[in-house]
Amino acid sequence: MPVAPESLALFAGATLLLNITPGPDLLYTMSRAGGQGFRSGLAAALGNVLGTLVITACVVLGLAALLAASAAAFEAIRWLGVAYLVYLGLRAFRNGTADTVADPRPHASFRRVLAEAFVIHTLNPKVVLFFLAFLPQFVTPTTAHAPAWVQLTILGLWFAAQTFVTLCLLSAMADWVGTSVRNRPALGTLARRATGVLFLGLGARLAVQSRGV
Repeated sequence: MPVAPESLALFAGATLLLNITPGPDLLYTMSRAGGQGFRSGLAAALGNVLGTLVITACVVLGLAALLAASAAAFEAIRWLGVAYLVYLGLRAFRNGTADTVADPRPHASFRRVLAEAFVIHTLNPKVVLFFLAFLPQFVTPTTAHAPAWVQLTILGLWFAAQTFVTLCLLSAMADWVGTSVRNRPALGTLARRATGVLFLGLGARLAVQSRGV
């Protein structure tokens, strides 16, 4: 097999835990699904998958190692991520706008949600560095298996597929819960403001993180 079965099983378990751990990606996906329905959650899930594929390619090509070695590049990407999360948080507070996260009238386009999810995912340098440190732990450097770059690619594809399935299931749950919220304007306003606070908090957390965290 290209990847050792025991390594793949451990990887699947570890990535499932990562998929359900609260963070910008999960929050954005569930807030879109809860505020606009499953289709928007699906778009966000696809954006996350595309981001995962890009990061996997960076790891395989060695670009992530260059990012890890460059303090300037790391800081630039980190602050772009901070700015985008703060932007989403402030936008969620706007009343009566069409594109707030929890406001169901009218919905942001499928393409816009996908693009926003992709940007959130890829502008988090911690994700890149995590992949750089995480994926190689499950590569078996023996002649019985495929070359390291092939194993890394397979693991990245597995992670992307598992992320998509997990986020789709969580989006379905969020859509079900969000139906009640969408039918009650007061709850919708509260949900929108709570989402804004969470995005601002995530932006602040990313801002104060150091490279070693």
